[in-house]
Amino acid sequence: IFMFNPIFTILTLTILIFLKKERKSNSKYFTFLIIFISFYLALINSTKLPESDLARYELMYYNAKYFSFYDYLHLREKEPVYTILNFLFYQIFPNKFSFFLISISFISYLLLLISLKKFLTAQNANKFSILFSIIIGAFFYQNFQTSGHLVRQFLSSSILFFYMVDKFFYYRNKWWLLPLAFFIHSSSLFFIPLLFIKKLDERITLKFLFK
Repeated sequence: IFMFNPIFTILTLTILIFLKKERKSNSKYFTFLIIFISFYLALINSTKLPESDLARYELMYYNAKYFSFYDYLHLREKEPVYTILNFLFYQIFPNKFSFFLISISFISYLLLLISLKKFLTAQNANKFSILFSIIIGAFFYQNFQTSGHLVRQFLSSSILFFYMVDKFFYYRNKWWLLPLAFFIHSSSLFFIPLLFIKKLDERITLKFLFK
């Protein structure tokens, strides 16, 4: 059904979540909803006209056909994980930048929306709050603009968000996600030190704010 009408599929899942009372059933439907929304937005991103940052990402992608892996890696020594992703995806989808964009956008949205659901579940939020937050998180205009043009930043921030939720609310320290996020986009370095500040639940005073 999704292949013929993705909006109808997303709406149907939303209605099912409203109607189903069983927590187990809702969890299953939430998973499907997140997958389908992520895929739908990724498909839309693949139709965007490459300009600005996206045009540079496209050029970088197609350059993979002219170089060996070693030489391509040295074209951009900064943020090597994204460079490796470019090269590997080009081997799978040669001359198909749109397929690469679909894959990266899908992974980014999947991580973001799963993290959002896990965060709200940890807060014992009801299904309506979770559903509303997923819809807002997915279709928020600035998020959507970022996901289709600032591809590296969006992927890196989604990984960082996923790490934060697991660390602070489920006490699972998946530390390897931090260098992964950094080597996709180095701007994540500005946020990583904040993750190690203790007592962030203290009352915010001027002294604390200065620290």
